[in-house]
Amino acid sequence: MVEKTDKELKEEEKKEEEKEEEEEIKMESRKKKDVQDPPPAASSSPEGAGRGRGGAGVWLLVLALAGVCVALVVTVHTLNGQLKIAGVSNNGRVEELEAEVSSVRVKLELGEKERKSLLSQLSQAQGVAREAEMEMEAVKEEREEREKALAEEKVRVAVLEGVVSRLEGALELQKEEGEEGRKAAEEDKEKIRKIEEITRVLQKQRDELLRAAEEGQRLLYEAREGLKLSQKQMISMDEEKRVLTDKLNTQKKELEEKEKELEEVKEREKEMKEQVQNEQVCVCVCVCVCVLLLCVCCCCCCCCC
Repeated sequence: MVEKTDKELKEEEKKEEEKEEEEEIKMESRKKKDVQDPPPAASSSPEGAGRGRGGAGVWLLVLALAGVCVALVVTVHTLNGQLKIAGVSNNGRVEELEAEVSSVRVKLELGEKERKSLLSQLSQAQGVAREAEMEMEAVKEEREEREKALAEEKVRVAVLEGVVSRLEGALELQKEEGEEGRKAAEEDKEKIRKIEEITRVLQKQRDELLRAAEEGQRLLYEAREGLKLSQKQMISMDEEKRVLTDKLNTQKKELEEKEKELEEVKEREKEMKEQVQNEQVCVCVCVCVCVLLLCVCCCCCCCCC
């Protein structure tokens, strides 16, 4: 009995396996028929098959739209991150450029003040040089006048000395002629005395003129030296002014370049913000459209179901 029971069990298992194989074969044949000949299947149950295919397509469309929405949201998040990074970088560059521009402006203002001070000193030196030139011209004129007066005094002294010599010769002759000669000699002595007094006065004036000429020569030398010194100072100041002017021009060019670069950075930042904003608007519109389509698809799914 036990052996028979085992045989029966084995037979039953074989039958079940055969049934399962038959069912699998039937399922495979059905699948092949559905793939190869869909119209008969559709004609056999048109409403159910249509609903099945339509529902599957709608759900696939819903999934695709959901994926697109997720991708768009990720894109918006990425754009915001890029905008923040670019904004931080641009802000740092803008602050750096503004600091450089402020520094250059301060240097430029200091250079302008230094240039004005140098121009004031240069004008003062030019005034001193003009005064020295005027003083030198005055000393020259005074020296020429004194030399002219000295020459005239020399001529007068020479004339008087000639008169004195002639009177002395006449006096010697008159001494030899007697009483009348003595009277004439006394008169000539008086004339000689007066002439000698005049000669002493003229000699004194000549000495004074000589001293004045020497003083004028000294003043002229000092004026010339002062003029040379003023000219050297003017040349040095002109050189400093030229160097300072070149430096100021360089700083002005640097300031213009920095300001131009700052404007370009601000313009790029503005364009980047506008571009990102436009992209965000486009993405938001796309998201809204996708959400609307999702809603429509969901409604269609509900209607189909």
